[in-house]
Amino acid sequence: MGALSVTANAATDKTFISIPQAVNPQQQATVKLVEAYYNAINQKNMDLLYSLLANNVIHDINQGDTEQGLNKFKAFMEAGNNSFDEKLNNIVIMTSQDGTYAAARWIDHGIYYKTEPGLGVDAKNQHYTLTGGHFFEIRNGKIDRVTTYYNATDFMRQIKQTNS
Repeated sequence: MGALSVTANAATDKTFISIPQAVNPQQQATVKLVEAYYNAINQKNMDLLYSLLANNVIHDINQGDTEQGLNKFKAFMEAGNNSFDEKLNNIVIMTSQDGTYAAARWIDHGIYYKTEPGLGVDAKNQHYTLTGGHFFEIRNGKIDRVTTYYNATDFMRQIKQTNS
């Protein structure tokens, strides 16, 4: 395994870690792309976020459906942003040698502030903290596939508690 590389991003004051150290241009480009993805999410800069995705992006939703297309990804993000305020930090980014694949582990610090239809829990500004991850496929400099994982049972347990 290569050396550990840690970079701080002043724009979001988050730390990104790349393992192994991105040593070739493909890995470096992938790490920068994934960092930009998380910066856009944390800054709620949806225009930037969508510009990083392929038009036919595939989104494997945590314990849910697989959707395809930028418009479906936009609808998913809009629904989430309407109900949750989330910040991801302690982001660890790993890449394949050729930069085609990346994985990231993160900690989500969120607030459930507006009831999401179909979730079955009323929003009362419940705070939650979850560890999760994404798996990415990169094609032509864009994110072509995003697979999301977090512990949905733990998430539901946390938001069912009223701790506003």
